[in-house]
Amino acid sequence: MTNLRVLTPIGTKEFADFIVNLKKDSSISPPTHLLEEAPYSKQFKEIEIEQRTFATRLELGEYLLNCLEPIPRDTLIENEGLWNWLSLFWFDQLVPVDATGKRKVGEIARYVYNSHYRTFYRHLVAASWDIYSRYGAQSKIFLSTSLDINNKFIRELASRQNLISNGNLIDVVQILYWREDGKSREGIKRGAVSKKQPGNLWRLIAVLNQLDTTYDLFDMSPNDILRLLPDEFNSWKPDQVVKKKSRFAMFR
Repeated sequence: MTNLRVLTPIGTKEFADFIVNLKKDSSISPPTHLLEEAPYSKQFKEIEIEQRTFATRLELGEYLLNCLEPIPRDTLIENEGLWNWLSLFWFDQLVPVDATGKRKVGEIARYVYNSHYRTFYRHLVAASWDIYSRYGAQSKIFLSTSLDINNKFIRELASRQNLISNGNLIDVVQILYWREDGKSREGIKRGAVSKKQPGNLWRLIAVLNQLDTTYDLFDMSPNDILRLLPDEFNSWKPDQVVKKKSRFAMFR
């Protein structure tokens, strides 16, 4: 166990420089000394963080929610040093070493935190905590991947505040595109992120943005929203939703 710390501005610069250099030489080792040494880091809260392995980002999000729950949300959102420290702490899982001993490094925003909503969701650690803290088990469609993956549901939905902040819409996404056939077979439905498939994720985003100009989607139940969707989404909907018309249909 390690006490929770934050990277200072100097530590964050060192960490960012490491990421830049890692893109040039993927064999260099993470600067783990930044985690414990002044002036690169300092203690944040008397909270113990475990150096453990997470099978999915969902597990990471749940773990962080439990660890950070006493801290106000706004304090966490604005604390870039915290998320940078956590990125370095679990760096081997965020950028795993492959069979050749190299690391595949993504964009710097995946590891170095920026609180702007257009960039925030890209941070592998912070977004895992944020999405899980909002939606718990309903986060599976976003967070069922390993720690080093930002799937298309995160990339396409989390950057759109009108969508990611609406729990009713997240339920709609989960109902349409997540398969619940028991734990051994659950997962994202085939074709959900194929632009050739009718009723795919991008079509849903376009339709929801259009509906958002006419309806108060925050005030509608997931089933009522589902019943407003065009027929191209029928193959994705539960049968009972397809068969029952929307009570809002008269306003269409």
